[in-house]
Amino acid sequence: MENEPQITNFIDNVLMNSTLSLLERGEHEIVLRDNYRHVVLILGNTGSGKSTFTQWIAGDNTKLIAKEVREDTGEYIIEDNNRIGNSTLKSKTVFPELVIDPKTSIAYYDCPGFDDSRSTSNELATTYFIKKVLDHAESIKMIFTVSYPSVRKGVDRQDFMKLLRHVTDLIRDIDKFESSFAMIVTKVDNQYIRKGNSFVLVEDAKVLDAIVDFLLEVQCYLDERTDLPEISDKERKLLENSSRFISKLLIKDSKQYSRIGIFRRPDQAGPLSNITLLQQGKEHVENILHEKLKFTEKADDDFGHTISERSKNNIKDLMEEVNQAMWSNLNEIAKSMRDYYKNLVEQIRTKIKSFNSYDVSMEVDVSEAQKFSAKLSNGYRITSDIVKQMKTVRDIGKVSRAVSEIISKLDINVRDDLLVYVSNQGNFFKFLQTVSGKEFSSRSWEDLYIPIITYISESKTIIQDDVINVSESIGDRIQSDLNSIAKVIQSDITGKRKLQEILKNYLKG
Repeated sequence: MENEPQITNFIDNVLMNSTLSLLERGEHEIVLRDNYRHVVLILGNTGSGKSTFTQWIAGDNTKLIAKEVREDTGEYIIEDNNRIGNSTLKSKTVFPELVIDPKTSIAYYDCPGFDDSRSTSNELATTYFIKKVLDHAESIKMIFTVSYPSVRKGVDRQDFMKLLRHVTDLIRDIDKFESSFAMIVTKVDNQYIRKGNSFVLVEDAKVLDAIVDFLLEVQCYLDERTDLPEISDKERKLLENSSRFISKLLIKDSKQYSRIGIFRRPDQAGPLSNITLLQQGKEHVENILHEKLKFTEKADDDFGHTISERSKNNIKDLMEEVNQAMWSNLNEIAKSMRDYYKNLVEQIRTKIKSFNSYDVSMEVDVSEAQKFSAKLSNGYRITSDIVKQMKTVRDIGKVSRAVSEIISKLDINVRDDLLVYVSNQGNFFKFLQTVSGKEFSSRSWEDLYIPIITYISESKTIIQDDVINVSESIGDRIQSDLNSIAKVIQSDITGKRKLQEILKNYLKG
């Protein structure tokens, strides 16, 4: 079809622009603090109540308000008007949000939901920033939230199976982090059973037993599929890791499950801080978080990326667009460097030529000449080094860092935001390569900077010629001046001699 390439190119541009726009937003919004390197990540599927849970466990419960969905239904939802604003399942968490518990000073990151994106751009951006938090942290704990309807026997397992896939994509070594993760079941219904002539609330232990029965049922299903001969190695690994994850959740401590907690729905309207049922339930969850789980130090390769196949298919085109954007920014930096050295060379040549003028004092500042020479020599040496690196390194992340370093060393005035863009684009390109599992060739970045080296080298020759020409001119001028002075002196001497002769003749007469 005639218009198909244009349509494809338009879609690629929209994808790149929306992704880079989200990345730029995220770089400004995400908070990474050096004094919070031990962090708790709150993770889970979209709609599992991550944000509400994070605020319940670490925020101000007076600002979390339980409201009845409809009068006299006994069904309540939790609202935080500053963060959520409505009861829909549409997640408002786009980037990991730092929440500090004022009582314990523990840092929590409320992370975007798994499969949260409505587009490839959103999915890539949110995954990128989760990775950024993980890279920043020294040690971690992880809380996985799942809604109660997703872990009940007899219901569709799809939501929970999706969680397992994302968990096993994210954590490469389940055993390493077995003491650092737990599952919190959210939105637990307050069910009552008859005892005698009254109805009593089903206690937490019974709810947990039912959840455990569901997990055992799923684990049995996973183990059975693992033994099937027709499944691929990739799927078998997923099944085995998922089963291992469930096994860690089922660990008991003093006959109690120490890796599973519940977060009930409210049973009355008002601030959560005034609802006894929820405040009592929080004690068990806090015990899991602070007493049962331990922070585990992490390495750079401990975590993978939870990217859908749909998004992976778009990565190649997106990388080419990022490549182009980075080329444009590096070219602008190179132009700033060329303008800087052009201006510097013009200053030197103007200064040299000024010595050829009768109207300019001949006083010379040697230190000024030394500064000019040092700037040119450093520029040539450092720019040559970066060109050598660019010829051998095709890692855009390293290229971007190297360019930022030379700009700081040369003390050249380049827009700060331009350097930030180059650094972020380089990191994002590297991230895309990691996610895709493929190496993509980047451009010949050195082509942008070789002309600068050539210009500095040629300028040195031109400056040397200027010095020689001015020196010769000054020498000729001095010689001419000396000759003129000599003529004046000779004329003066001749005049004096004539005067003496006249006087002598006069005296004789």
